[in-house]
Amino acid sequence: MPDPDSTIYDFGIIGAGPSGATAATLLADHFSIFQLDRRPLRSGKHPKARTKPCGGLLTADAQKILTSMGRGIPKHVLVDDQLLIVKIIDFDNQQENDFAGTLFNCDRELFDRWLVSLIPPSVDLRTETIFEGLTKEADGLYHIKFKENKQTKIVKAKKIIGADGAASRVKFRQFKTAPKLPKYIGIEEWFEMPDGNFPAFTIIFDSSITDYYAWLIPKDEFLIVGAALPSDTNTKERFGALKQKLIQHHYPIEKLVKKEGHPILRPRQKEHLFTGDNEIALVGEAAGYICPAFADGYTYALGSGKALANAILQNPKNFQSIYQKNLQPLTKSIRLKNFKMPIWYNVGIRKHIVKLTAVKISK
Repeated sequence: MPDPDSTIYDFGIIGAGPSGATAATLLADHFSIFQLDRRPLRSGKHPKARTKPCGGLLTADAQKILTSMGRGIPKHVLVDDQLLIVKIIDFDNQQENDFAGTLFNCDRELFDRWLVSLIPPSVDLRTETIFEGLTKEADGLYHIKFKENKQTKIVKAKKIIGADGAASRVKFRQFKTAPKLPKYIGIEEWFEMPDGNFPAFTIIFDSSITDYYAWLIPKDEFLIVGAALPSDTNTKERFGALKQKLIQHHYPIEKLVKKEGHPILRPRQKEHLFTGDNEIALVGEAAGYICPAFADGYTYALGSGKALANAILQNPKNFQSIYQKNLQPLTKSIRLKNFKMPIWYNVGIRKHIVKLTAVKISK
């Protein structure tokens, strides 16, 4: 076992995605922080390899959270196609609809790198590292074990923030009774889009493929085809069936560029939301915070990171009750989304809701 680093940090943050980066940025001036992430978020690389599937779409709510922190979205993280239209393709009812949209279309990798660039240099941020484990030792400190440059290392922290996503190792290794949420596999494939003319974020409903939804998102010269598929089904076969339907309807999915995959959670009840305790706090999808209707993660990641940081700043020792109070708007939003879901996910109700403006899909 390697000798631990002699430095003792106030907080160790596992993950530097939107929730972890937000928490680190807001806490850095007041606490010593160690943070790690497996991705090369500070290097010159922009990997084309497997990354987390994410549409990179910022809703109006996510934009408001950034504005409340004095952050304006820089132009370089936006892609050429800004999405003023949200299209609905309903294969169950053979209908198509267009609606006005208010989404910012971002490059996910560049957006995350921008958030990381806002983290003050006082944070000991290690990227391209692998989190291997977390233990509380006799000294009363948490020992964070990780691999960096093929070497196993250990650092010590008084408290931990788990910002490591849907498959959070912090959550499930430290809290044996943590709730398990309905789990889906998010699959995305990127295709070349020769004409570059596809100005809509497209939501696809097809109950023969998934009880959730699928999507099309333009990214400059590419088109993303994605779907959230129940993890206990033949996801490869279902995703193939989705692509066949899209090909039959003349969508440009011929030249495959890359594939991505990652678990997606779907909180269906209040008990699915779990934020840890006063020593190990969870944020973002690690805490179950993600939109159950259309898997918007940015709003809940940014919002929970901010809510936790503000709670810690108010009471560093006993912040959980304040954190949960700060989370109430996001918690209520998830509850409301679940209440409204039958409008979109019940085939019969959806047919009547949209039929007044629907365009018939040619069989």
